[in-house]
Amino acid sequence: MAEQTKTIKVQAERWHRLALMLLTVVLLLAASGCYRTTPPGPDTAGGQFEGAAYIFYRWEQGLRLMIWHDATGATSSGSGSTSDPIYRVEGQAANEGDHGFTWALETRDGQTAQFRINDVSYDLSEGTLFLVSTSGSSTGIEQLRRDLSGVQPNQDSILAFAADDPDVARFIEDAR
Repeated sequence: MAEQTKTIKVQAERWHRLALMLLTVVLLLAASGCYRTTPPGPDTAGGQFEGAAYIFYRWEQGLRLMIWHDATGATSSGSGSTSDPIYRVEGQAANEGDHGFTWALETRDGQTAQFRINDVSYDLSEGTLFLVSTSGSSTGIEQLRRDLSGVQPNQDSILAFAADDPDVARFIEDAR
């Protein structure tokens, strides 16, 4: 009888270990395949200066994007959730008469992104500063390679950057 009790205990311990191993495997599979984290969102600053307007996005993970434009009205919004691994930023700017442009950015990691203006894709390795002119009959887009790592998401920092960059300063002067 004692030996039978010992055998039952050994079998119970084996079943217990097997159940724990199976539970661990199930939890690891669930965590790796189904669990999503909220994608990173940016610090954002936008404003107007001397007839031009700007929007600046800065992700803690490293991605920076700055748009200067001459449209009189602009809106921007961003969204991210645990059910979607992509953080999305969308915006639009227009002058009277609806002449303007739209932009959209999507990032999974806050380091790299897909970016479009008026549904045209731009490779951000070619530059993350955009000067968008809506005056005239068509929208003009200039993509520039600049180091935006020192720019903070506030008006003083953005305007200091603009004053030090001849292309941005020219753009602001032309927008007046």
